[in-house]
Amino acid sequence: MLKSKQIQGLDSLRALGVILVLIYHLFPTILPGGFLGVDIFFAFSGYLITALLMQEFREKRGIALADFYRRRVKRLLPAMVGMLGVTLPLSLLISPDFRVGIRRQAAAALGFVTNYFEIAGGKSYEDAQLPHLFVHTWTLAVEMHFYLFWAAIIALVFWALRKKSLGGALLRARRSLTTVAAIVASASFVLMQWLTRGVADGADSSAGYFATHAHFFPIMLGALTALHFGYRTHPKWEKFAATKTCRALCYGILVTGTAGLVTLSLLLTFSSAATYRWGMLVASLTVCAMIISVRLLQETKALKESKILVWLGARSFGIYLYHWPVLIVFQQLLQSASAQWLQEAAVWLAPVLTLLVTLPLAELSFRVLETRFRGRKAQSTIAADLQEPAPRKPLPYRTLAAALAAVALVLLSGTALVKSPPITSLELVLAQERRANESEAMGQLDEQLAALTPVNIAQTAPTKPADKPTFIESDNKKKYAGGVTMVGDSVMLGASSALKNSISGVKVDAKVSRFMKGGEELIADYLKEGKLSKNLVIGLATNVNGKSDDYLRSILDSLKGKGIRVVIVTGYGGTGATLKGILAFAEEARKIQKDYDFVVVADWSKFAAGHLNLLSNDRIHLKNASKTAESCKAYVKIITDALDAVQKKPAS
Repeated sequence: MLKSKQIQGLDSLRALGVILVLIYHLFPTILPGGFLGVDIFFAFSGYLITALLMQEFREKRGIALADFYRRRVKRLLPAMVGMLGVTLPLSLLISPDFRVGIRRQAAAALGFVTNYFEIAGGKSYEDAQLPHLFVHTWTLAVEMHFYLFWAAIIALVFWALRKKSLGGALLRARRSLTTVAAIVASASFVLMQWLTRGVADGADSSAGYFATHAHFFPIMLGALTALHFGYRTHPKWEKFAATKTCRALCYGILVTGTAGLVTLSLLLTFSSAATYRWGMLVASLTVCAMIISVRLLQETKALKESKILVWLGARSFGIYLYHWPVLIVFQQLLQSASAQWLQEAAVWLAPVLTLLVTLPLAELSFRVLETRFRGRKAQSTIAADLQEPAPRKPLPYRTLAAALAAVALVLLSGTALVKSPPITSLELVLAQERRANESEAMGQLDEQLAALTPVNIAQTAPTKPADKPTFIESDNKKKYAGGVTMVGDSVMLGASSALKNSISGVKVDAKVSRFMKGGEELIADYLKEGKLSKNLVIGLATNVNGKSDDYLRSILDSLKGKGIRVVIVTGYGGTGATLKGILAFAEEARKIQKDYDFVVVADWSKFAAGHLNLLSNDRIHLKNASKTAESCKAYVKIITDALDAVQKKPAS
């Protein structure tokens, strides 16, 4: 029977979780499924909290629910406030775009509702387009919701069994709670399947990934583990734990479990359906099996842990809190540096600097904010009155310096919160381009209506507003026989003015968050209505998924025999699976070009990879998008060169 609440080996499991998450965020192409480390945290938390509450009832014949909640808040909130106090001033060093909505983000983090805040805003966990500085605190929201829900359930069950004997109450409570935990875990897993059912087609998975009710099953599996392998186990398990067979089996589970989690992290991605269908479930069950193993090893001879892993595990909370915002700050500082070598080195230098800063911050957080202070008992009032007043000691320099630093952080944090722009510069550009496109379309519609209207009525029709933007053709514009139609996403939308300023009579139909499937439907409508020009440019390489190349081939097949030439624009940007997916689609587009003799690739992907200075903060969209911006000029040239080349090809 376990005599100590300190189970050797659990710190190593926590360390494994934080290592996976760190690699996923710092070097996303190496470990695209490292987000499974979050499920390790969840399963561990479910186990630890349930085991502690069960042990509390065993020792005290009751559960002090208010004290439990107080301890949990003390565990999370001070460290959270400390992270905000450091991160908000750092945000002043980078683009103001990252402070858009930062007041709401900070409030959501402190209120432990970041997960639902992100769902409401439609922000994906892996959204590379200006990621929120505090998006990672969604996991703390899920944990806090678990504390509120599960501790209350356990306290209620034990309250109902308060008149039973200790053994009888524990036995019945374990049975009842096992049933509840199994039902909640099953319902949560089914909900995740439902909410992420369209992820393979490019649907947003945030509602299934962030939501507490959908991502509750790893925690509840940890709780189920604690109900039967907590601080006390059944005597038959204690007897089995003493055998050599058990120890060999436990060590085997720990080794294969670690290898299995790493393998899953290498194979799965955030946008793959397998991640939600079985990936996170397998990872959670693996962690639970590893927890049982270290628990059984503790019965006879505790697992020897590496000091480094113990240190990482004990400080995993602080590491998790600080690494994400610090990484964003370093990435943006390096990417916006004037020196080209710093921009190119950002891929590896930003992660290295992040580690060098995060680890000391985590240590400071652990020692100052996460560890509970224990003061000496105060002397009685009478004894204090009989003594001579002690001479006042001068304020230590370290205390004074800490106080001044705290004041400075508070002031800088307030500045960051106050100087929060309403929208990002990219959103402003895209909104302006969208309005310009809509105004141009309305102007063309007015002209068509006027041409169809009888003369006497047309003469009285209102004229177009003078402030509507128009695109005046000039002699230096490119002209292509049969005209040009462009169908694109937000990258093309940002360059639409530059495209219209460079290509005669071009029609640009670009939209934010448009997938290849949406492009296929739009092009089909154009074909049906006879509105498709003889030159088609497809720029849908940003919002890609596993079926994007299939939809692209479907588009090209539908154009056969229609006398059309096609340019496919590749994309670049983002991080993690986003970047990997965009680059994979670019490679597929190059292969598709060989299969269709009326297709040429405008390889923006290759060009942008060597000219990162032309990209905005998210490393996807064009920097300072405008007709005269260097980024737009380069983007237009890549497309017009491809249009020139495709003219030498036969039409479809």
